[in-house]
Amino acid sequence: MNLKKLDIKKILVWVSVPLLFWGSIIWVIVQSCSRQQTLAPNQQEQQAPTSFKLPDIPTGIISLEERANYLVMHYWEHFNLADTSHIHSPQVSEQALVDYLVLFPYISPQVRAASINRMLKQAEGNNRSLMYWIELLEKYLYDPNSPMLNEDYYTTVLKYIAESPQISEAEKSRFQFQLTGISLNRVGMQAADFTCTGVNGMRYRMCNISSEYTLIFFYNPDCADCQRVKEELEMRPETGWMVDHEELTVLAIYVDENRKAWEEYQSQLPIKWLNAFDDRGAIRGQRLYDLRATPSLYLLDKNKKVLLKDASVEKIEAFFTKKG
Repeated sequence: MNLKKLDIKKILVWVSVPLLFWGSIIWVIVQSCSRQQTLAPNQQEQQAPTSFKLPDIPTGIISLEERANYLVMHYWEHFNLADTSHIHSPQVSEQALVDYLVLFPYISPQVRAASINRMLKQAEGNNRSLMYWIELLEKYLYDPNSPMLNEDYYTTVLKYIAESPQISEAEKSRFQFQLTGISLNRVGMQAADFTCTGVNGMRYRMCNISSEYTLIFFYNPDCADCQRVKEELEMRPETGWMVDHEELTVLAIYVDENRKAWEEYQSQLPIKWLNAFDDRGAIRGQRLYDLRATPSLYLLDKNKKVLLKDASVEKIEAFFTKKG
């Protein structure tokens, strides 16, 4: 799917352009969207659609905020979400969902939640279709490798699932596990404390780190992405300066069981970082943190409240640059 960042102003202008001109405008702005015939509500397993049609925004709605709200609330009105043929045309249905999610930063949390619930409600006519859309939302909003990962957005999906009578209890159990994990160490919360063993054999308690900021870097020595993130952190001037001046402690912690792998990797980490091993297995065993993948970065303040969760190196650097 095309995860390009779309220009919201162009989208909002485009959806008000007369139908005659859509073909040329679509190709420039949203490659996946063009004219289609609207499916009848009771049609199931019809021929897979070849295009997606956005709603027309009434000309009386002028402000960008109101237009964005209208677009998100009416986004699927020409698309029968309960039609299982969409499962066979991901180049249309999945791209439409990606373009839908791109709009979320431009609307309020209340409108976003209402829109997600409305979308899933429209898909309830067929359980197979409903699960198709839920799993797509899971793919883009929950998968740790997704560039669109957003736990706040996905929480709305999980709450819908918990209350839906159409989804079996067996199906709900997996999503309840996800909701419990998402609830851990959210931004603004006190980060879960833990103890670990350093390279010198000393035991450290995370909450006793005294620097202004703590960056927890959960890693695995065999993880290529972990190596890449480590190198990026080393190269970033702002984080490097703060480590050098003891304003930031980078706590690099290995949470799996292979102590030998951890010991052999020690020389690969900067000497000014605090390199540690969860030798008691408490972080995973007690599920103190929801580690769906490594690397995983948590930025904490002096009081060990979460400032950034599962953040990228770019977001961490931007946080310190803005602060400065």
